[in-house]
Amino acid sequence: MDDEERQRTMDFILRQQAQFTVGMQKLEEQQAQFAAGMQKIEEQQGRFAAGMQRLEEADARASERLGRLERVVVLMARQFRRERGDLRERTAALVDAQIRTEEVTRQNGEAIRALTKAVDDINQRGSGNGNNS
Repeated sequence: MDDEERQRTMDFILRQQAQFTVGMQKLEEQQAQFAAGMQKIEEQQGRFAAGMQRLEEADARASERLGRLERVVVLMARQFRRERGDLRERTAALVDAQIRTEEVTRQNGEAIRALTKAVDDINQRGSGNGNNS
């Protein structure tokens, strides 16, 4: 191998080494960018997990509140049914009392009319006796 070939071989090796070094630098930069991206993803996953935890806690509180609300609605419905039954009984008693009152009023009216007629009859007889004397 002569000097010229040796020089070409060394130049080739130096060019290859320079390209290899540039390639390695690019790979290192990409690896650094990848690591930074992974760090961001991990941070986002941490925030996501914390958000999911808060959401699960809120869901549990909402479920508990809904359960209490359902119990309150059931209790209110039962109370409404009891009060509705009581109202029906009171209404029926009021209707019965009104019917009895109307019957008594009718009987009193008849008694008053009969008494008024009797008094009128007595007065007419008494007036008739006074005219004859």
